[in-house]
Amino acid sequence: MDIKTLPTVEIKYCKKSGGLSQIYSTGLQYCMYNEKGEQINQWVLCKDYLNEQIASQINEKSYSIYGFTADPNVDPKIDWDNTRILLNNSKDKNFLSKIGNVLDFVNQIEDHMNLRKTTAEIVSNPEKKYEASGVFGVVSSARWMRSPTMMSLYALLLRVGFVHTIGNDWKDTYRGVMNGTIPAYQSNDRSYLTTGREGFEKILNVGYKEIFYVQPKLNYPAKKDVGTLHNSSGICAFSRGTTKTFVKGWHKPEIDEKLNSMPKESKISLA
Repeated sequence: MDIKTLPTVEIKYCKKSGGLSQIYSTGLQYCMYNEKGEQINQWVLCKDYLNEQIASQINEKSYSIYGFTADPNVDPKIDWDNTRILLNNSKDKNFLSKIGNVLDFVNQIEDHMNLRKTTAEIVSNPEKKYEASGVFGVVSSARWMRSPTMMSLYALLLRVGFVHTIGNDWKDTYRGVMNGTIPAYQSNDRSYLTTGREGFEKILNVGYKEIFYVQPKLNYPAKKDVGTLHNSSGICAFSRGTTKTFVKGWHKPEIDEKLNSMPKESKISLA
């Protein structure tokens, strides 16, 4: 992909920075931005912070966990028509050259899920510490924000896309990272893909519309504490079944009945 052909976006950076307790110290960083180019939250290495940001604005309440804060009265508004995420990795000298890999990987999955394909745009004014590697944004279907499980899955798939080879089947890349034949882009990706596999297969085979409520507010229940949101609502928790404590409706018996009644040859398997 010739990145010179991609559109550009100028970002208005927020003042929040640092002070977070995270599983990683370096690697791929995420933050949300909107159609005005406003950075909504600070850069995070842990993808699950994105769900606190979304829940904050859906439920019109503040969330605070592990040093991360989201306040709907202060933070710029999310673009509810598109999922917009900025990505950077100052340690990857070839960062921008991998945009095509990421898009090819996630676009194949979006084709299967009947979701609008993710596109990319280059940040024209990266912060000084990211000038060498560059920064880009992805713009995709708002349906990735429908539930914290979907958002968690999407953020993980974006990261896996950095080790994908354009033209290869996305399932081969997924399996390759999961079984160790393809080096993971981030240290825990292999275990996350393994743990999240059954849940992802369920979403692929049954369909996200059958599992998650149409109204995002029902998928980000305001009454749930922020610790449960952060730790027990992502793709791995969904795969393990522990999201029953978060939204029981995601695990309706008829969902498993539909999955089990499908012919084996018609199911997508990532094993």
